[in-house]
Amino acid sequence: MFSHAFRRVATRARVSHVAGVLALTVPARHWLKSTPAECEPASSPRRIIIDTDPGVDDALAILLALGCPELQVEALSIAMGNGKDIRALGSNAKLLLRLANAETVPVSLGAQPEGDVSEGATVKRRGMKEQLVHGADHMGNVGVKYGKRDADYSGFHQLPAPELIYDVCKRHPGEVTLVCIASLHNVASALQEHPDLPELVREVVIMGGAFGERRGNRTPSAEANFFDGPEAAQAVLTAGFRRVVLAGLDITHQTDMLPLRKACKESSLPLSQFIWDLCENFITVYHDWGETLAPAHDAVPIMYLVHPDLFEGEEVRVEVETAGVITKGMSIADWKGQWGKPPNCLLLRQIRDQPAFYRAFVGAMQRLPRPSS
Repeated sequence: MFSHAFRRVATRARVSHVAGVLALTVPARHWLKSTPAECEPASSPRRIIIDTDPGVDDALAILLALGCPELQVEALSIAMGNGKDIRALGSNAKLLLRLANAETVPVSLGAQPEGDVSEGATVKRRGMKEQLVHGADHMGNVGVKYGKRDADYSGFHQLPAPELIYDVCKRHPGEVTLVCIASLHNVASALQEHPDLPELVREVVIMGGAFGERRGNRTPSAEANFFDGPEAAQAVLTAGFRRVVLAGLDITHQTDMLPLRKACKESSLPLSQFIWDLCENFITVYHDWGETLAPAHDAVPIMYLVHPDLFEGEEVRVEVETAGVITKGMSIADWKGQWGKPPNCLLLRQIRDQPAFYRAFVGAMQRLPRPSS
Protein backbone atom coordinates (compact mmCIF):
# COMPACT_ATOMS: atom_id res chain seq x y z
CA MET A 1 0.00 0.00 0.00
CA PHE A 2 2.88 2.34 0.79
CA SER A 3 5.96 2.93 -1.33
CA HIS A 4 9.33 1.48 -0.35
CA ALA A 5 10.42 4.97 0.78
CA PHE A 6 8.13 5.22 3.76
CA ARG A 7 5.33 3.66 5.73
CA ARG A 8 2.92 5.16 8.22
CA VAL A 9 3.58 4.35 11.85
CA ALA A 10 1.04 4.81 14.60
CA THR A 11 3.35 4.57 17.58
CA ARG A 12 1.21 2.32 19.69
CA ALA A 13 2.86 1.56 23.01
CA ARG A 14 2.98 -1.48 25.20
CA VAL A 15 2.03 -0.45 28.74
CA SER A 16 3.30 -2.17 31.85
CA HIS A 17 3.40 -1.35 35.53
CA VAL A 18 6.69 -2.01 37.27
CA ALA A 19 7.34 -0.82 40.81
CA GLY A 20 4.42 1.60 40.54
CA VAL A 21 5.83 3.31 37.44
CA LEU A 22 3.93 3.48 34.17
CA ALA A 23 6.38 2.39 31.48
CA LEU A 24 5.82 2.80 27.76
CA THR A 25 7.84 0.97 25.12
CA VAL A 26 7.48 1.08 21.36
CA PRO A 27 7.03 -2.30 19.65
CA ALA A 28 10.28 -3.45 18.07
CA ARG A 29 8.86 -3.62 14.55
CA HIS A 30 8.76 0.19 14.41
CA TRP A 31 12.53 0.49 14.80
CA LEU A 32 14.49 1.24 11.64
CA LYS A 33 17.29 -1.01 12.88
CA SER A 34 17.36 -3.45 15.75
CA THR A 35 19.04 -2.35 18.95
CA PRO A 36 20.07 -4.21 22.10
CA ALA A 37 18.36 -1.50 24.14
CA GLU A 38 14.98 -2.92 23.13
CA CYS A 39 15.60 -5.77 25.54
CA GLU A 40 16.14 -3.55 28.58
CA PRO A 41 13.65 -4.02 31.41
CA ALA A 42 10.72 -1.60 31.29
CA SER A 43 11.65 -0.35 34.77
CA SER A 44 15.14 0.73 33.68
CA PRO A 45 15.27 4.50 33.06
CA ARG A 46 16.40 5.46 29.60
CA ARG A 47 19.74 7.26 29.62
CA ILE A 48 19.62 10.51 27.66
CA ILE A 49 21.93 13.38 26.82
CA ILE A 50 20.15 16.63 25.98
CA ASP A 51 22.06 18.69 23.42
CA THR A 52 20.55 22.13 23.89
CA ASP A 53 20.87 25.91 23.52
CA PRO A 54 18.85 26.83 26.60
CA GLY A 55 16.18 29.24 25.62
CA VAL A 56 12.55 29.22 26.68
CA ASP A 57 11.30 26.05 24.99
CA ASP A 58 14.59 24.29 25.81
CA ALA A 59 13.92 25.09 29.46
CA LEU A 60 10.50 23.42 29.26
CA ALA A 61 12.08 20.36 27.63
CA ILE A 62 14.84 20.07 30.25
CA LEU A 63 12.40 20.39 33.16
CA LEU A 64 10.10 17.85 31.51
CA ALA A 65 12.95 15.35 31.22
CA LEU A 66 14.03 15.89 34.83
CA GLY A 67 10.46 15.27 35.99
CA CYS A 68 10.10 11.95 34.15
CA PRO A 69 11.20 8.84 36.10
CA GLU A 70 11.40 6.99 32.78
CA LEU A 71 14.41 9.14 31.86
CA GLN A 72 17.86 9.52 33.37
CA VAL A 73 19.57 12.72 32.22
CA GLU A 74 23.27 11.92 31.94
CA ALA A 75 24.41 15.37 30.76
CA LEU A 76 23.43 18.64 29.14
CA SER A 77 25.66 19.55 26.20
CA ILE A 78 25.43 23.16 25.09
CA ALA A 79 25.35 24.31 21.47
CA MET A 80 24.95 27.73 19.92
CA GLY A 81 21.56 28.78 18.63
CA ASN A 82 19.23 30.80 20.82
CA GLY A 83 22.32 32.75 21.85
CA LYS A 84 25.90 33.01 20.60
CA ASP A 85 27.59 33.32 23.98
CA ILE A 86 28.07 29.66 24.83
CA ARG A 87 28.75 30.43 28.52
CA ALA A 88 25.54 32.43 28.81
CA LEU A 89 23.61 29.47 27.44
CA GLY A 90 25.49 27.15 29.80
CA SER A 91 24.58 29.40 32.71
CA ASN A 92 20.92 29.01 31.82
CA ALA A 93 21.35 25.24 31.95
CA LYS A 94 22.89 25.49 35.41
CA LEU A 95 20.03 27.69 36.62
CA LEU A 96 17.47 25.14 35.40
CA LEU A 97 19.28 22.27 37.09
CA ARG A 98 19.37 24.20 40.35
CA LEU A 99 15.65 24.99 40.14
CA ALA A 100 14.99 21.26 39.67
CA ASN A 101 17.45 20.22 42.42
CA ALA A 102 19.47 18.33 39.80
CA GLU A 103 22.82 20.12 40.05
CA THR A 104 24.78 16.87 39.82
CA VAL A 105 23.95 16.63 36.09
CA PRO A 106 27.09 17.78 34.22
CA VAL A 107 26.93 20.72 31.83
CA SER A 108 29.45 20.76 28.99
CA LEU A 109 30.07 23.55 26.49
CA GLY A 110 30.34 23.28 22.74
CA ALA A 111 32.56 25.51 20.63
CA GLN A 112 32.24 29.27 21.01
CA PRO A 113 31.33 30.70 17.58
CA GLU A 114 33.17 33.71 16.25
CA GLY A 115 31.50 37.11 16.06
CA ASP A 116 29.28 39.17 18.32
CA VAL A 117 28.38 37.01 21.32
CA SER A 118 25.69 39.49 22.38
CA GLU A 119 23.44 38.42 19.52
CA GLY A 120 20.48 36.22 20.29
CA ALA A 121 17.77 34.52 18.26
CA THR A 122 16.38 37.59 16.51
CA VAL A 123 13.61 37.10 13.99
CA LYS A 124 11.95 39.69 11.80
CA ARG A 125 8.53 39.56 10.23
CA ARG A 126 7.09 41.78 7.51
CA GLY A 127 6.80 45.41 8.65
CA MET A 128 8.09 44.70 12.17
CA LYS A 129 11.41 45.25 13.90
CA GLU A 130 13.60 42.32 14.84
CA GLN A 131 12.67 40.74 18.15
CA LEU A 132 14.54 38.56 20.62
CA VAL A 133 12.23 35.58 20.79
CA HIS A 134 13.82 34.21 23.98
CA GLY A 135 14.63 37.55 25.60
CA ALA A 136 17.98 39.23 26.20
CA ASP A 137 19.08 36.48 28.60
CA HIS A 138 17.56 33.74 26.39
CA MET A 139 15.48 32.79 29.44
CA GLY A 140 12.49 35.08 28.93
CA ASN A 141 14.29 37.92 30.76
CA VAL A 142 13.61 36.25 34.12
CA GLY A 143 16.97 34.56 34.82
CA VAL A 144 18.10 37.04 37.47
CA LYS A 145 14.67 37.05 39.10
CA TYR A 146 14.94 33.30 39.65
CA GLY A 147 18.48 33.23 41.00
CA LYS A 148 20.91 33.49 38.08
CA ARG A 149 24.42 33.89 39.55
CA ASP A 150 27.81 34.98 38.27
CA ALA A 151 29.07 31.54 39.28
CA ASP A 152 26.73 29.98 36.73
CA TYR A 153 29.06 31.20 33.98
CA SER A 154 31.88 28.90 35.12
CA GLY A 155 32.47 25.44 36.57
CA PHE A 156 31.47 23.48 33.48
CA HIS A 157 32.55 19.91 32.75
CA GLN A 158 36.19 19.63 31.75
CA LEU A 159 35.38 17.78 28.52
CA PRO A 160 34.02 19.83 25.61
CA ALA A 161 30.51 18.88 24.59
CA PRO A 162 31.40 16.59 21.63
CA GLU A 163 33.87 14.63 23.75
CA LEU A 164 31.46 14.31 26.67
CA ILE A 165 28.77 12.99 24.31
CA TYR A 166 31.16 10.35 23.03
CA ASP A 167 32.49 9.52 26.50
CA VAL A 168 29.02 8.86 27.94
CA CYS A 169 27.96 6.79 24.91
CA LYS A 170 31.22 4.80 25.02
CA ARG A 171 30.68 3.97 28.71
CA HIS A 172 27.07 2.89 28.08
CA PRO A 173 27.02 1.38 24.57
CA GLY A 174 23.56 0.90 23.10
CA GLU A 175 21.87 2.61 26.06
CA VAL A 176 22.07 6.36 25.43
CA THR A 177 19.54 8.42 23.50
CA LEU A 178 20.75 11.75 22.15
CA VAL A 179 18.00 14.37 22.36
CA CYS A 180 19.05 17.21 20.05
CA ILE A 181 17.08 20.44 20.47
CA ALA A 182 19.68 22.89 19.12
CA SER A 183 21.90 23.15 16.06
CA LEU A 184 23.68 19.85 15.55
CA HIS A 185 27.29 21.06 15.69
CA ASN A 186 28.17 19.08 18.83
CA VAL A 187 26.95 15.74 17.51
CA ALA A 188 28.49 16.38 14.08
CA SER A 189 31.83 17.20 15.72
CA ALA A 190 31.63 14.03 17.81
CA LEU A 191 30.96 12.08 14.60
CA GLN A 192 33.94 13.62 12.86
CA GLU A 193 36.32 12.66 15.68
CA HIS A 194 34.66 9.32 16.48
CA PRO A 195 33.14 7.60 13.41
CA ASP A 196 31.97 4.72 15.63
CA LEU A 197 29.49 6.95 17.49
CA PRO A 198 26.44 5.63 15.54
CA GLU A 199 27.26 2.11 16.72
CA LEU A 200 27.20 3.25 20.36
CA VAL A 201 24.02 5.36 20.41
CA ARG A 202 20.61 3.84 21.05
CA GLU A 203 18.78 6.51 19.05
CA VAL A 204 18.81 10.18 18.14
CA VAL A 205 15.68 12.29 18.62
CA ILE A 206 15.86 15.70 16.95
CA MET A 207 13.79 18.86 17.01
CA GLY A 208 14.55 20.30 13.61
CA GLY A 209 13.34 20.81 10.09
CA ALA A 210 9.97 21.58 8.56
CA PHE A 211 8.04 19.65 5.95
CA GLY A 212 4.59 21.12 5.44
CA GLU A 213 2.92 24.50 5.38
CA ARG A 214 5.25 25.94 8.02
CA ARG A 215 8.36 25.60 5.92
CA GLY A 216 10.66 27.77 8.05
CA ASN A 217 10.89 30.06 11.06
CA ARG A 218 14.42 31.47 10.71
CA THR A 219 14.06 31.95 6.94
CA PRO A 220 11.16 31.31 4.55
CA SER A 221 12.66 27.91 3.76
CA ALA A 222 14.47 26.75 6.91
CA GLU A 223 13.82 25.92 10.53
CA ALA A 224 16.27 27.59 12.95
CA ASN A 225 18.23 24.56 14.21
CA PHE A 226 18.92 23.31 10.69
CA PHE A 227 19.62 26.80 9.35
CA ASP A 228 22.22 27.41 12.08
CA GLY A 229 24.13 24.30 11.00
CA PRO A 230 22.93 22.74 7.74
CA GLU A 231 26.15 20.79 7.20
CA ALA A 232 25.95 19.44 10.74
CA ALA A 233 22.29 18.45 10.31
CA GLN A 234 23.05 16.69 7.02
CA ALA A 235 25.99 14.85 8.60
CA VAL A 236 23.88 13.58 11.51
CA LEU A 237 20.90 12.52 9.38
CA THR A 238 23.10 10.55 6.99
CA ALA A 239 25.59 9.10 9.51
CA GLY A 240 23.86 5.74 9.83
CA PHE A 241 22.53 5.96 13.38
CA ARG A 242 20.44 2.89 14.09
CA ARG A 243 17.38 5.04 14.75
CA VAL A 244 16.59 8.71 14.16
CA VAL A 245 13.32 10.39 15.14
CA LEU A 246 12.60 13.85 13.77
CA ALA A 247 10.13 16.43 15.13
CA GLY A 248 9.80 19.39 12.76
CA LEU A 249 7.79 22.58 12.91
CA ASP A 250 4.75 20.76 11.53
CA ILE A 251 4.29 18.84 14.76
CA THR A 252 5.74 21.33 17.24
CA HIS A 253 3.11 23.84 16.11
CA GLN A 254 0.53 21.41 17.43
CA THR A 255 1.54 22.54 20.94
CA ASP A 256 0.95 25.88 22.63
CA MET A 257 2.68 27.43 25.65
CA LEU A 258 -0.47 29.34 26.62
CA PRO A 259 -2.60 26.35 27.77
CA LEU A 260 0.54 24.56 28.95
CA ARG A 261 1.58 27.26 31.41
CA LYS A 262 -2.03 27.82 32.45
CA ALA A 263 -2.38 24.13 33.33
CA CYS A 264 0.83 24.34 35.39
CA LYS A 265 -0.38 27.46 37.22
CA GLU A 266 -3.75 25.90 38.03
CA SER A 267 -2.01 22.84 39.48
CA SER A 268 0.01 24.99 41.94
CA LEU A 269 3.28 23.30 41.04
CA PRO A 270 6.54 24.23 42.77
CA LEU A 271 7.80 25.76 39.52
CA SER A 272 4.47 27.01 38.16
CA GLN A 273 5.28 30.71 38.63
CA PHE A 274 8.68 30.25 37.01
CA ILE A 275 7.09 28.51 34.03
CA TRP A 276 4.47 31.25 33.77
CA ASP A 277 7.05 34.03 33.80
CA LEU A 278 9.51 32.12 31.58
CA CYS A 279 6.97 31.86 28.76
CA GLU A 280 5.65 35.45 28.89
CA ASN A 281 8.09 37.12 26.47
CA PHE A 282 8.01 34.17 24.05
CA ILE A 283 4.20 34.23 23.95
CA THR A 284 4.10 38.02 23.56
CA VAL A 285 6.48 37.94 20.57
CA TYR A 286 4.46 35.25 18.80
CA HIS A 287 1.20 37.10 19.42
CA ASP A 288 2.78 40.36 18.21
CA TRP A 289 3.48 38.52 14.96
CA GLY A 290 -0.21 37.70 14.68
CA GLU A 291 0.25 34.01 15.51
CA THR A 292 -2.57 32.30 17.38
CA LEU A 293 -0.22 30.14 19.45
CA ALA A 294 3.34 30.00 20.82
CA PRO A 295 4.70 26.50 20.19
CA ALA A 296 6.62 24.57 22.86
CA HIS A 297 8.94 23.19 20.18
CA ASP A 298 11.58 21.41 22.25
CA ALA A 299 9.18 19.69 24.63
CA VAL A 300 7.99 17.46 21.77
CA PRO A 301 11.08 15.16 21.51
CA ILE A 302 11.10 14.58 25.27
CA MET A 303 7.39 13.83 25.34
CA TYR A 304 7.85 11.37 22.48
CA LEU A 305 10.37 9.39 24.53
CA VAL A 306 8.03 8.91 27.49
CA HIS A 307 4.69 8.80 25.66
CA PRO A 308 5.25 7.49 22.11
CA ASP A 309 1.59 6.47 22.06
CA LEU A 310 0.66 10.16 21.69
CA PHE A 311 2.34 10.39 18.27
CA GLU A 312 1.95 9.22 14.70
CA GLY A 313 4.74 9.36 12.15
CA GLU A 314 6.12 8.09 8.86
CA GLU A 315 9.44 6.50 7.99
CA VAL A 316 11.01 8.50 5.17
CA ARG A 317 14.32 9.72 3.77
CA VAL A 318 15.19 13.25 4.94
CA GLU A 319 18.22 15.30 3.94
CA VAL A 320 19.21 18.95 4.35
CA GLU A 321 20.18 21.54 1.73
CA THR A 322 23.67 22.87 2.43
CA ALA A 323 24.53 24.83 -0.74
CA GLY A 324 21.35 26.70 -1.62
CA VAL A 325 21.33 30.49 -1.72
CA ILE A 326 17.73 30.94 -0.58
CA THR A 327 17.21 27.34 0.61
CA LYS A 328 20.14 26.96 3.02
CA GLY A 329 19.07 24.65 5.85
CA MET A 330 15.91 23.51 4.09
CA SER A 331 14.84 19.99 5.05
CA ILE A 332 13.58 17.77 2.26
CA ALA A 333 11.59 14.57 2.69
CA ASP A 334 11.63 12.14 -0.23
CA TRP A 335 8.00 11.10 0.03
CA LYS A 336 7.95 9.40 -3.41
CA GLY A 337 11.25 7.54 -3.17
CA GLN A 338 12.71 9.46 -6.08
CA TRP A 339 16.25 9.40 -4.66
CA GLY A 340 16.22 5.62 -4.42
CA LYS A 341 17.62 5.79 -0.89
CA PRO A 342 16.26 3.93 2.15
CA PRO A 343 14.38 5.78 4.90
CA ASN A 344 16.67 7.25 7.54
CA CYS A 345 14.24 8.60 10.11
CA LEU A 346 10.83 8.37 11.69
CA LEU A 347 9.25 11.74 10.96
CA LEU A 348 6.64 12.64 13.57
CA ARG A 349 3.52 14.06 11.90
CA GLN A 350 0.70 14.18 14.40
CA ILE A 351 0.02 14.56 18.13
CA ARG A 352 -2.94 12.29 18.63
CA ASP A 353 -4.18 13.82 21.91
CA GLN A 354 -3.13 17.39 22.75
CA PRO A 355 -4.89 17.56 26.15
CA ALA A 356 -3.04 14.36 27.13
CA PHE A 357 0.22 16.04 26.09
CA TYR A 358 -0.46 18.91 28.51
CA ARG A 359 -1.57 16.58 31.30
CA ALA A 360 1.61 14.56 30.94
CA PHE A 361 3.69 17.74 31.10
CA VAL A 362 1.95 18.87 34.29
CA GLY A 363 2.40 15.40 35.79
CA ALA A 364 6.13 15.59 35.19
CA MET A 365 6.33 19.05 36.75
CA GLN A 366 4.51 17.74 39.81
CA ARG A 367 7.30 15.25 40.38
CA LEU A 368 9.97 17.94 40.52
CA PRO A 369 10.99 18.88 44.09
CA ARG A 370 10.48 22.37 45.41
CA PRO A 371 13.64 24.40 44.75
CA SER A 372 15.99 24.72 47.70
CA SER A 373 16.59 28.23 48.94
